[in-house]
Amino acid sequence: MAKAATVKEPTAKKGIPMEVTLQALKLKSFTCTIVGDTPLIVNRFTHKAIMQLNQKHQGMETDVTQRIRVPEQEAKDALYLTADGKPGVPGGGLKKAIISACTSTNKKMSKTFLRQAFQIVGDIIPLKAPPYTIRMEDIGRVGMGKTPRPIYRPMFTPWEVTLKIVYNESIISPSQIVNMLNLAGFAVGFCEWRPEKSGTFGMFHVKEGSN
Repeated sequence: MAKAATVKEPTAKKGIPMEVTLQALKLKSFTCTIVGDTPLIVNRFTHKAIMQLNQKHQGMETDVTQRIRVPEQEAKDALYLTADGKPGVPGGGLKKAIISACTSTNKKMSKTFLRQAFQIVGDIIPLKAPPYTIRMEDIGRVGMGKTPRPIYRPMFTPWEVTLKIVYNESIISPSQIVNMLNLAGFAVGFCEWRPEKSGTFGMFHVKEGSN
C-alpha cells in the first residue's frame, strides 16, 4: 500500500528546499441509491441532431419545421441506453450536478476539489423506473422565423438510480459525498428542466441507509 511521501521543493524567497508531505492515495468505494422527488425528463443528444448540426455548419438546409414528425420515435431517440439496451442515465451528468451544487457551500468545497476527490463509476447507469411516458407540453422554437413546435421527451416517474462511487479517503468521506448528493438533488437537479435551469424536474435525495 502506498505511503505518505515527502518531497523537497524550493521556497519562493531563497530557493532553499522545503519539505512537503503528500498524503497517500487511499481509494475506497461505496454504493448509494438516489430516489427521484420529481419526475425525470431525459434528452440524449442524438446522432441525428449531430448530423443536423454538421449540416448547418456546412451551410446545408436544416429546417425541420415542415418534416413529418413521429412523437414516439423522437421520445425513444432521446433515451440514454445501457449496453443491454435498457434505459439509463449519464453518470457524468450526476457528477456535474454535485460539482454545480458546491456553489451552495459558501466556498467550503471548490469545484476543482470535488472533481478530483471522487468518481462515479459508469458511463450510462441503469435507471429503475416504470416505462416512460411522453411529455409534450413544452414548446420550442426552430427555423428562420422561430416557428413554435412541440418538444417530445421521455419522462420517468417514480425513478431511482444506484450509484457506485470511488473516493479518495485521504481527503473526503462517504458522508460528505452523500451530503453533496442531497444538496445537488435539491438545488441543481438532474437532466432536463431541472431547478438549475429554472425548472422543477429531476430533483432527488439519497435513500436512507443506502450507503
